[in-house]
Amino acid sequence: MDELYAVMGIDLDDREPELLLLRRLDALRERLPQLTLSWAGPFAAYLAEVYDHALLPAYQQLESELAARRREEERAVLLADEPPAVARLVSTGLLPL
Repeated sequence: MDELYAVMGIDLDDREPELLLLRRLDALRERLPQLTLSWAGPFAAYLAEVYDHALLPAYQQLESELAARRREEERAVLLADEPPAVARLVSTGLLPL
């Protein structure tokens, strides 16, 4: 975090710049690429916890969506080496992974 804040030119726990950063991240939330969301979402959630609790539900939803996406990606990687018949059974829920 220290290096990130140094690059941004703000101090950790400095209310005004952090609040401005939260507002900017929140304004971009729907348009950020998935890779950026994977770190910017939790960071914005942290800032929302400190500065604006009204934004928390949106970031909790985002975290839930990111976690579900990670589980699906992990599942896809695990199934990549399985025969197609096994992959079909897992994808239909007949064979738990």
